[in-house]
Amino acid sequence: MKKSSKNCPEYEIPDNYKVETTLEGYKIVCETNYLLDGTVKFTLNWKDSQGINRYISNNNFASGIAKDFLKLLNKKTRVSGIMLFGFNIPCLIEARKNNPIYINCKSSFTTLTSHSQ
Repeated sequence: MKKSSKNCPEYEIPDNYKVETTLEGYKIVCETNYLLDGTVKFTLNWKDSQGINRYISNNNFASGIAKDFLKLLNKKTRVSGIMLFGFNIPCLIEARKNNPIYINCKSSFTTLTSHSQ
């Protein structure tokens, strides 16, 4: 798990993470997914004022995606990506620690068998 930084408190950035919140009157879904090269893809999904599904993503940092979203709305406000994604919320931190989600679990090599046809 990567951690956020920049001379601030560090928070773990979970993989395959999804949280729903509201920003500027829009219900948005914030997601993180690790790519094969180890970078994190941050994605925001929402429905625009016409009900059309929209999304934006980047591989840089959570605050960057929040900034990009507000820019699309022509807003001059700023939002912390850490707060938007809920990386700093104690109950979410605890939930991630107590209920880890394991993806792509594979059998160990020694338990695999071959079959002839």
